[in-house]
Amino acid sequence: MEKKQIIFEAETLAAVVAFILWKKKFSNKRCVMFVDNEGTKFSLLKGSPKNLTVDADALAGFFTEKETFVHAFTWLARVPSKSNIGDPPSRNEIGLPFFKQTTNVSKDAANVMLEFVTRLDEIGEKGCVTNHIMEKTEATLM
Repeated sequence: MEKKQIIFEAETLAAVVAFILWKKKFSNKRCVMFVDNEGTKFSLLKGSPKNLTVDADALAGFFTEKETFVHAFTWLARVPSKSNIGDPPSRNEIGLPFFKQTTNVSKDAANVMLEFVTRLDEIGEKGCVTNHIMEKTEATLM
């Protein structure tokens, strides 16, 4: 059975990758991470999702592990999609003035994704097509 909607997994992955990309800024600090998905918020708070897919469970565990090593105290809060600064770039809308001063972290994000996909592969995840993701990620890094 193929899952038609992966919003929860996509939103959770984006939050986890963002946290890892900027973990140095969060090190030994209290921080607030805004997400616009209730499932993401609660799964990262609990360390495991209500949605019992292996990839979602692994994402929550991956976040918990990284948060622990960073020594961050993370408060997760929900922000409405219209107020989410991450929504325009996800639709390739980067013309807003505050995006002019941004830095492209695509290669760093690809490395985080490769680390996560490798972890999924190690635990034997069959719920997503890891070979396709890994090939695409490796091609991006070259």
